[in-house]
Amino acid sequence: MTGNDSFLRELNFTGRFFSSEEALKLGFVSKVCETREQLLQDLLQLAEVIASKSPVAVWTIKQALNHDLNRIVEPNVDYMARTNAAMLLTTDV
Repeated sequence: MTGNDSFLRELNFTGRFFSSEEALKLGFVSKVCETREQLLQDLLQLAEVIASKSPVAVWTIKQALNHDLNRIVEPNVDYMARTNAAMLLTTDV
């Protein structure tokens, strides 16, 4: 999610592609790796750090973060499903 509503709308309306560097700058991703090997190494290192923490604390944080996210998303799923279904009947897809 981005706090920049105008940029989010620009991407949605234009469908333009953007680089990983731009995604990093805009906060869409937390890190960009040069190689697949570096990505895997960094992921394993991050997983080790998280695994070293209290499982109860990690679970509780995950639940708290997802709780608000799911509360925002759930009411809109039906709306988006109906909208997407309606668009399937057009030649604009």
